[in-house]
Amino acid sequence: MKNYPRPGEKWNHYKGGEYEIITLAVHTETQETMVVYKSLLFGTIYCRPFSIWYDVVTWENRRVTRFTISENQ
Repeated sequence: MKNYPRPGEKWNHYKGGEYEIITLAVHTETQETMVVYKSLLFGTIYCRPFSIWYDVVTWENRRVTRFTISENQ
């Protein structure tokens, strides 16, 4: 199993942009673990299911991981 992102950690999205983890949350209807994070550039808050956090996706004809931990910790 993959490790949960931790509050304060910075992660990079495969399309660009760096994001900071705010917290983990639980969806009230499904009990699914959600990752709550914000854009470091714009401050926009996002929420994404943890179950797809580490997904591998196709981007510009190559397979990449949706999020990777930033080296700028």
